[in-house]
Amino acid sequence: MVMTEEGIITNRDTLRLKPPDILLTNYKMLDYLLLRPRDYALWKDNKPETLRYIVVDELHTFDGAQGN
Repeated sequence: MVMTEEGIITNRDTLRLKPPDILLTNYKMLDYLLLRPRDYALWKDNKPETLRYIVVDELHTFDGAQGN
């Protein structure tokens, strides 16, 4: 529920209450975050000093049968 050198915040309620300046997600979850009313808190007070980066992780698409 807090950011440390060993771990990241994964609790959704914590993220909604205090939006991060860097959001690491995948494209599908980003879609949910933009559309779900309960996630509106992530975007409503966004300013230049809040949520400065969105990192979209798609590394898993290169794994398995489709990857090398």
